Amino acid sequence: MRIEVDARKIIIKGISLDKQIQQSELSEKAKGHILVSNKEYHDLRSKLVKLLAKLNSIANSEGKGRDNFTIDILIKAEEIMRTISSSQSQAMRRLGERIRKAFQNLRELFRKYDDNIEVVDPQLKNNPDLVKALMEFESSWESGMNYFLDQKLFVQIMTFSQVIEGTCEKHKKFNERVEVKSEEIFTQVPGLLILHSLESDNQELCSHFYPSINLKGLAFDKYEHLKQTYKTGSMICEKHFAFYNLIEKIILDIEFTVEEEALLSKMSVIKNYTDSMAMRLKVLASEMSRFCPIEWNNFIEIVLSN
Repeated sequence: MRIEVDARKIIIKGISLDKQIQQSELSEKAKGHILVSNKEYHDLRSKLVKLLAKLNSIANSEGKGRDNFTIDILIKAEEIMRTISSSQSQAMRRLGERIRKAFQNLRELFRKYDDNIEVVDPQLKNNPDLVKALMEFESSWESGMNYFLDQKLFVQIMTFSQVIEGTCEKHKKFNERVEVKSEEIFTQVPGLLILHSLESDNQELCSHFYPSINLKGLAFDKYEHLKQTYKTGSMICEKHFAFYNLIEKIILDIEFTVEEEALLSKMSVIKNYTDSMAMRLKVLASEMSRFCPIEWNNFIEIVLSN
């Protein structure tokens, strides 16, 4: 019996902290105070997050068992839900909501255990509902740690998520692929990221996933050549975004409009530029997505979530 009590201590402590947080929430709301500015409320939640991180390291047999999550991740998620609209970035809002929900789900699990602590197996890894909740906690909070706490990276990813969402609105076929996570999009999205970096003249997100494009060498030369080709092609097309739209459609395998077909037929030099550039862009995009596949796949999961 003593062994069982000791094993469940962390659960009992979690139950106690959740009750204190509930009391603080009720008290502050009754007074009309803003919870996020309340120090006691902040400290209680900080303690609970620290306890959940420890619990994750003990009981999450299916995940990595990370124990380095902090309240900063939750605070940023809540800030995003307050300040960023769906029209600005659905992807960032979805991640923010996942983080909040994972935290809330574990609080609700503590309440369930409070009704009957005997249902908790002292071998905490043997509690499927706990392991499942911790897996989602670790997965969402790890993404929050990676993409929310670095402000510069956060802005870059939010901007690119807007590009993805805008492209979905522009091209029905691409949107359908994103919805079902078809195989093509995993080769098309890195090409879209590079193309966007050429248009915005900002390669920082690309270099985050493929540092070689910032270092003297083959990848750097490929990227610089793409930049020059893109500038020349854009000047020949004259109309702003015309060349971008042509390259985008080739990357995404979207049919040209009648007007675009006529332009390519009339000006063969543009067709030569689009064909050559699209081919080389796809090669560089493939290299970028394979440089650090785990980090890249996590990123793709965030920006393509629906």
